[in-house]
Amino acid sequence: MQVHVAREETKTGFLPEELLDYFRSRRFEHLKATHICGVMGMASNTDDMERVRADFQAIAATKRAIGEVAPDLRGFDMLSMGMSHDYLIAMQEGATLVRVGSIIRKINSFWNSYYTSFYSLVKPLIYLISPTLSSTSFT
Repeated sequence: MQVHVAREETKTGFLPEELLDYFRSRRFEHLKATHICGVMGMASNTDDMERVRADFQAIAATKRAIGEVAPDLRGFDMLSMGMSHDYLIAMQEGATLVRVGSIIRKINSFWNSYYTSFYSLVKPLIYLISPTLSSTSFT
């Protein structure tokens, strides 16, 4: 379930108190084909890392509070928060799942350019070793 603690209107989710009320009233027990496995939230979009840390602390505190009001809730162990630019802070504050797609795309881009450069360097050597092998596609 998404908790909203960010200081901006573009983010959505339940307010911490709304989630606590939901779990206090045990409405989750009426769900049929759904298992709530934790909470997720996004920090404010800011360069102020102390603000980001405070948002992550609020998200983690909400998850802990839910665990206190519904201690018999099984499998409620996920704390998803943090993205490529702030995942280290999220992990320091207890995240069990982070979203790091931007980092993966950058690494992939690096390796693609590295491979292209490497292949352009070795292609003449491949031809010298075996003209038959040089006509083989390595991509």
